[in-house]
Amino acid sequence: MKQRIVLIGGGFVGTYTARLLAKKLPASDIILLSATDQFLFAPLLIELLAGDLSERSCSRELTRWASRRHLQLIQGTATEVDRSHQVIWYQDARSNLKEQLHYDLLVFAQGGTTNFFGTPGAAEHAFSLKTEGDVRRIHDRLQECVTGAQQATTEHEKRALLRFAVVGGGPAGIESICSLQRYAQGIVQQQASELLPLLSFQIIEATPDILPGFPEALRQAVKTQLDQQHIELCCEDPVTSVTASTVITKQRTSLVGLVLWTAGVTPASLP
Repeated sequence: MKQRIVLIGGGFVGTYTARLLAKKLPASDIILLSATDQFLFAPLLIELLAGDLSERSCSRELTRWASRRHLQLIQGTATEVDRSHQVIWYQDARSNLKEQLHYDLLVFAQGGTTNFFGTPGAAEHAFSLKTEGDVRRIHDRLQECVTGAQQATTEHEKRALLRFAVVGGGPAGIESICSLQRYAQGIVQQQASELLPLLSFQIIEATPDILPGFPEALRQAVKTQLDQQHIELCCEDPVTSVTASTVITKQRTSLVGLVLWTAGVTPASLP
């Protein structure tokens, strides 16, 4: 009887491990349990956020990939693992029924999720950048802000709707604010160019400087570039709470149209 190896997660770690096991253990029955049938190349989400790529460019179909490598793909979400009996329970994505799957070896490769560090309101009101769906939601919110600014009657209201903040001054935060700016400027230029001077962008970082751990020369070069793009840096100013229209930090309260959270990652919870 074939040894059955089940991997939970269709991201980089899950697919790479499944491919490696298929080569090393060709006699094994290898099953990849993934919530979707698409492999997302996450580094391209930044270009998607900027509007430079289509969603098709960021993902590939897992079904064909698995078939070519003699792997079995099951589209579903693991809900429970009975380790004593070596059984996984999962919600089938197509039938929506709860199914079970026996295994001999089990690999958890579910990746990570956004870490809001328990900040009040952040999980409810801040946006993440982990999936193509996240990018769509950010774009939709940007459009709402631009439409709202066109309809607003005071400059104060317009500026509040057109102020966008990114929490986290690491590489993801720097790239995100630049992409966000590129996309927002393009939308405003097309739909309401008179609002361009009212757009503003800021990075909020809890530590004394952006890009912690990177060389000083690199940090200074990035800060110079951000300054040239008129992106405000708010360092040593941790976020204490987020609402639908404000981001509150240790030093200030800012009215914003959108908050994008890139400040941390935590491992996905295990079933």
